[in-house]
Order: sequence, then C-alpha cells, then structure tokens
Amino acid sequence: MGSYPNEQLEEFLNWFRQGHGRETADQCLYRELHEEMAQVGIEIQSDELTGIRFGHVRTIQEGPEPISGESYLQYRIFDVYDLVPETARGHDLVRKIWDHAVSSQDMISASAQEMKRGRDRFGHVIGVTAPYLFGQQRYRASDPIFVGG
Repeated sequence: MGSYPNEQLEEFLNWFRQGHGRETADQCLYRELHEEMAQVGIEIQSDELTGIRFGHVRTIQEGPEPISGESYLQYRIFDVYDLVPETARGHDLVRKIWDHAVSSQDMISASAQEMKRGRDRFGHVIGVTAPYLFGQQRYRASDPIFVGG
C-alpha cells in the first residue's frame, strides 16, 4: 500500500479503520472475485455475483515486524471474509468455482493441514498467510522454499 514513517502508523490506522477515501470491503471483494475468476478462466457475468454476500469472519493484525533482507518494518491487516451464497444463483456460483478448482491447473484446493505445511498434496506452494482463513495464527515464518527440477 505504501511506506510511512513508524510514528505515522497510528494516524494511518485511524484513516484505514474509518474507511473514507477507499473502497469498501464489499466493493473490493466483488471486484477481486470477478478479476481472480477471470484470471483462472471462469467466465461469469456480473449479475452472477448477485446471489452471494461476504460475511466478515475475523481481522488479524501483524507487526510491525522486520522483513528479511529489507530495511523497514511491515505492518499488515488481514480481514477474512466468508463467501456466503444466499440464493440458488449463489450456490451455482460456488459450485462453479469448486468444480473449476478440481479440474483446473490454475487453481488449487487445500486442507487446513496443507495450508499449515505450506504445500498442497501435489506440492503446490501455499502462502504463509493462508492459515488465517481458518484461524488467527501463522504456522511458518515464511513460504516454503522452491525446489528446481
């Protein structure tokens, strides 16, 4: 998002919490879902998103903490939302996403244990923050190393 002097962190957090001058969580989530689905090859019409809503689950805050190899501290806020189907159209959309995850090379599905380990059953890397989807802690300090073939 940007770099700020440490003494301005509280001011920035106050602005962030107020939500003025930026996308709402719902706007961001609908936009991101549409963009990410297009990126992995799921064709949808904007009206297909009308059958879902996003329910806030938890907020996790990390830091400030040093970043390996960098000369700054990082502070991150993760807002976790659940995609909630509210209509038959919403359930169809969720089913479409899951079906694509099973048959596509562009998406993976992973269990909580695989997220903790950092790799799915096929060896795909899962980011260190993925366990925030089901809890409030990281299980690893960084992503697993890549092994070349």
